Amino acid sequence: MNRLPPLVYALGYAGLLPFIAGPLWLTALPAAVPGWVDGLWLSYAAMIASFMAGTLWGLALPTSEGPNGLIGMAVCAHLGSTGVRRLVLNDVGPTIEWLALQRIGQYLGRGGEFETLQQAADALWAIASSFGPHSPAQWLALSRHMVKPVADGRDALRLHYDPALAL
Repeated sequence: MNRLPPLVYALGYAGLLPFIAGPLWLTALPAAVPGWVDGLWLSYAAMIASFMAGTLWGLALPTSEGPNGLIGMAVCAHLGSTGVRRLVLNDVGPTIEWLALQRIGQYLGRGGEFETLQQAADALWAIASSFGPHSPAQWLALSRHMVKPVADGRDALRLHYDPALAL
């Protein structure tokens, strides 16, 4: 197993201090604790939990980044489920270029409502036709998973992502 740098251990143990000091403070002086401390403490606990999870995930990544991840996928494909018990993969894909982000920004969050699946598929085709050669029937089938019914119960569809991603 990889050994973590000493700074990671120091920060990890320092992160536990509020979990010791907090209960002591609440026990010794409960009337002196302001009401906003509960929210702050819960936020801090969530932050520390995510830091700990990230640290553990970080231990697995050096074995799966870049070519090692691709080699692991090739070994799994060759041996099937009998030869590999566990494999953690990191993103081995390319970076997203600035022009691609600008293109996505032109349509992200601008979806509307569609009366039919075909209308939604046509709108999605207009912005995503470069994602590969698909027949109209294939595109309609793909589009079925990109929309969902509107929340108010009308017989209409909207894109199946959070429009706040565009913010």
